[in-house]
Amino acid sequence: MKNSFLLLLITLALTACKDEEVKNTNNSTSKNSISAIVAKTEWSATNIQAFISVDELIISGSNPDDFRSLVSLTFPASIRETQISLGEVTNVGRVTINDRTLISKSGTLTIVSHDTIANKIEGEFDFLAEDVSDSSVSTQVTNGSFVTFYDE
Repeated sequence: MKNSFLLLLITLALTACKDEEVKNTNNSTSKNSISAIVAKTEWSATNIQAFISVDELIISGSNPDDFRSLVSLTFPASIRETQISLGEVTNVGRVTINDRTLISKSGTLTIVSHDTIANKIEGEFDFLAEDVSDSSVSTQVTNGSFVTFYDE
């Protein structure tokens, strides 16, 4: 139920927001970015959303022009520079391909930097994701990276 709610929340947020310029506390403007190799094909988001919800930082990106339409990561908002495992329940990676949602079974998320004053986070990720309703369907997400500002 929690995964369904988060997926709905991410989908609604992405439909409301395009890739936008975000001002940091220094009044300079930067663009958010998320990219990865999804199912052996280069992918990058054109719509990006990052926010804190119930002590979790949710970063998601979509590209409506690409069948690999959504990649998202959920992990503790208090995270610092470290490497953590991605799994099914906490620290979750998700990818939606052709309306199928696949959830991370295994993988890693490396936080390269996290500036809690400017609300900016940068990281790298790789994970194996399986379909939530059919574990025989899986895909690999590799060479993932993001740099984004987030809302609290």
